[in-house]
Amino acid sequence: MPVLHHYGRVVDCAHHAKTYKRGKYMVTINPDGSIKVKHGDWLTKYSAAVYGDFFHVDAFQRKSRSGTFVRVHNPNLIFAGEVVYHIPTATHEPNWLPTDTTFTRTPLSERDKRDLILAHIKGHFDLKGDGVEFAERLAFGAHTATEAAELAEALECLSESVGEGASLAGIVLFPIDAALDIFNSWETGYRHYGMRAVAYGITSWAWNDAPPPPPSWIHNKIPPSALNSITSREEEEAVRNDNYQTQRSREAWIDGCQAGRDGQDKVVAKNHLKKDEYQILLQGIGNWDRNGLVKELLKKLGDELGFGWERASFDHLPTPNYPNV
Repeated sequence: MPVLHHYGRVVDCAHHAKTYKRGKYMVTINPDGSIKVKHGDWLTKYSAAVYGDFFHVDAFQRKSRSGTFVRVHNPNLIFAGEVVYHIPTATHEPNWLPTDTTFTRTPLSERDKRDLILAHIKGHFDLKGDGVEFAERLAFGAHTATEAAELAEALECLSESVGEGASLAGIVLFPIDAALDIFNSWETGYRHYGMRAVAYGITSWAWNDAPPPPPSWIHNKIPPSALNSITSREEEEAVRNDNYQTQRSREAWIDGCQAGRDGQDKVVAKNHLKKDEYQILLQGIGNWDRNGLVKELLKKLGDELGFGWERASFDHLPTPNYPNV
C-alpha cells in the first residue's frame, strides 16, 4: 500500500495507481484514469483531493456506451460501484481542458463556485427544509467562495466527530455539548444563568470579543435604600440571602461564559480545525449576527433544562441584546 502525504501523490508500485490526498479528501486513480466510486464519494471530493478545491469537477467524467467521455451533469450524483474517469490521466494530457461545447470554457464565476459548494454540503448531509437554508447561508454568506469551501470542509470534520450520519442540527449542537462539562456542578437555581452565559461565551469566542460580563438584570433584589431601615434578624437574614443569591448568580454567569469559550478551543484542538474557519462557521449559524447566534444557541440550551421550573425561568430571562443583556 502507498504511504499518503498531504498535498502530494505517491505511486503504488504494485498497481501503478496514484493516490491523491489533500486534507481529509482522498482519491485513488488507476493508470487508465478510472476511479471506482465508493459510498459517500462526490466529484467535489475528488476535485478537492487532486486540485485542492471543489471547482475542477469537469475533469471527472463518465464513459458512454460508445466509449466517449461525457460530462456528469450533477457533480454530486454519482453512485457506489460505478466507474468515473479523471480525464487528464485517461488522455495522458496533464493540461487537459474541456473542449465539448456543453462545457463552460471560461473560468467558473463566484456564483458557479458557491453553487458547487452548496451542492456539496447538501449532498453530504442530505439536507431538506431548514438545513438547506443554513447551507445557503454558509455558501453565499461567506466572504469568498474559497472561504465557503473551507467552511464545508470544517462541517464535514465536525460531522465525523459527532458521529457518522450526523445531521446539520447535530453539528449545531456540537459546540454546546463541548461546553457543558460543568453543567452538573452548578447549584440548582443557578443553572439557567450559567446556561444563558454559555451562549454568550460561545458567541464572544466566535467573534474574538471579550467575555461579556454578568448582565445588569443579575442584581440584588433588596434595593440599597432599604438597607438603612433593617430592624430585625429576619430582615438581616433576608439581606444575607439576597447577597448570596446575587453572588452565586454572577459566578454562574462567569463560569458559564468561560465554559462556552473553553469548549470551543477544545473543539478546534480535538478536530484539528483552523480556529478562524470554525469561528466563521459559528457566525454562519447565527446568520452573521451576534444576537442571531445567541438566539440559535439558546434554543438548543433550553432543551438541556427539560421542562421544569428551571426551564421556565430560563425562558423568561430578558430577550438577548448581546453583549449587555
